[in-house]
Amino acid sequence: MEIITQQDQRIVREMLSSLTDPVKLLFFEAGEPASELRQLLTELVELADILHLESKDYDRDRETAARLHIDKAPALLLLDKEERDCGIRFYGTPAGYEFSALLEAVRMVSHGDSGLTAESRRSLATLREPVKLQVFVTLSCPYCPGTVRLAHQLACEREEITAEMIAVQTFPELAERHQVRGVPRTVVNGVDYIDSPLSETSFLQRIIELAGLE
Repeated sequence: MEIITQQDQRIVREMLSSLTDPVKLLFFEAGEPASELRQLLTELVELADILHLESKDYDRDRETAARLHIDKAPALLLLDKEERDCGIRFYGTPAGYEFSALLEAVRMVSHGDSGLTAESRRSLATLREPVKLQVFVTLSCPYCPGTVRLAHQLACEREEITAEMIAVQTFPELAERHQVRGVPRTVVNGVDYIDSPLSETSFLQRIIELAGLE
């Protein structure tokens, strides 16, 4: 059974037709739970020649995973036309509402443009310290993709930022560790939390405050 329906394929193909530069989807799989993500990615790259899929076995290629700071699987990261890691991560399958977040991330990487406002870009211009954002989501949450997209925009804008979508259903123990009781919940540097969707300006300001970047 197809994950991307025939009707959705036409919409996705049209959206992907506007991409400008190649994007590599680097996929780390670990056993059967990854099969859904593999199928989704295989179907996606078939809709645009500009997309390329490379799969790796997480257990057998721990050296590459460690170099890219991948610490669990299934995992997906996006590489730009120069195969540069853009700091965008998906842990678990970005299906349901999260499929839109995947498409937006592909668009950002292909265009090489975060889409952030000029004000946000100025706020990030002096960033020198690493920041890790983990956005916990459920695939049935209509509010989660917006927060994932914002986090990925920040990562696209600054190489110091890594932004991860983490599916609660796939990583329940990690969600429990961070006391995820509602989504979206954004964990900043593994310590502080941002709950509920925020505007771009408010989200960035909270990250700056929590990460001690002021």
